[in-house]
Amino acid sequence: MASLWSILIKWSYPELFVAFACLFYFGYLRRRDGALPNWPILGMLPSLAFNIHRVHDWLVDVFRKTGCTFMFNGPWFTHMDILCTCDPANVHHILSTNFSDFPKGPSFSKIFDVLGGGIFNSDSESWRIQRKMAHSLISSKRFGAFVARTSQEKVDKGLVHVLKHIIKQGQVPFAKAMDDAMEAVAFRHAMPESWWMVLKRLKIGKEKKLAEAWKIIDHFINQHVSIRREELYKSRTNVGENDCEEGGDLLTAYINYQPGDELAILNSAKFLRDTTVNLMLAGRDTTSAALTWFFWVVSMNPEVETKILRELKATSPKLREGWHGKLKVFDAEELSQLVYLHAALCESLRLFPPVPFEHKSVFQRQVLPTGYKICIVSQQ
Repeated sequence: MASLWSILIKWSYPELFVAFACLFYFGYLRRRDGALPNWPILGMLPSLAFNIHRVHDWLVDVFRKTGCTFMFNGPWFTHMDILCTCDPANVHHILSTNFSDFPKGPSFSKIFDVLGGGIFNSDSESWRIQRKMAHSLISSKRFGAFVARTSQEKVDKGLVHVLKHIIKQGQVPFAKAMDDAMEAVAFRHAMPESWWMVLKRLKIGKEKKLAEAWKIIDHFINQHVSIRREELYKSRTNVGENDCEEGGDLLTAYINYQPGDELAILNSAKFLRDTTVNLMLAGRDTTSAALTWFFWVVSMNPEVETKILRELKATSPKLREGWHGKLKVFDAEELSQLVYLHAALCESLRLFPPVPFEHKSVFQRQVLPTGYKICIVSQQ
């Protein structure tokens, strides 16, 4: 029997064109009643590529047409088949009741390699230890006081000056590096691993920008870790460890943390670098995105704004007398009493989550509450 390749060689160009046109045509018709055409060879990747500039809105449209869950079929032989779901029952099953059965997996670490071995890339025991450590430090009263103090200082003295500086400079190198790195990571999600790995080896396209951004990120963080270590050493040498003022910031807390019999890497330079990158990523774009959406939602609902202002005035005696054109900065204790504001923030986060995607893998075959089956297709 002749091979497929020898048969194709014998065909004329018009015949080949008609054959491939038919393949694409019937591949489209096969999914015409659904949300995505599943093309031969390329799978559903063309649809993603054409909509990557509006991926959030596009996914919402697809979820509406598929009933909140669908299988994304990637190009043949790329192991890029992904089950996508926003069904509440499935989400609760994956992220809550069966959390340990759905790790991030090795492919996640490859995509987010710029984050190193920090909490975002960790699974199992390493993730548990880092989460426990981060939670204890972030929930401490000292860190809470530090956040309240620095936030008020930034609003009072720094925000306007920083904005003016950024406008004059056009960009901040570290901020741009973080943006470039996250853009490259997002690009990796829309490509088979073997494809972007080639770009990485060749150092072209988004992977070239990621490599350059990686160097800037490492330089910035290592510099600040070194400066902070030196400051701590000098302060302890001069006035004694118990008397020195160490601020309460997380970097100081991590440097001073005593790991005991936990992970051996906790005091290493790499761990401090990876943890700093992870925490900066966690608080950087997420906070700005959450606040942006919150103020937009409030601006679209005047009655909500009125209720928030009414609650603020009831909390502060000075505001009940009128604003008088002065800036009022609330402290943490005052904000903890604002029930309606808290509810409004939570609703904004529900409608527009700062982290809208969650990448998960599986240890073994799983069946979701809605009946969809998940199988392990690769052990990469």
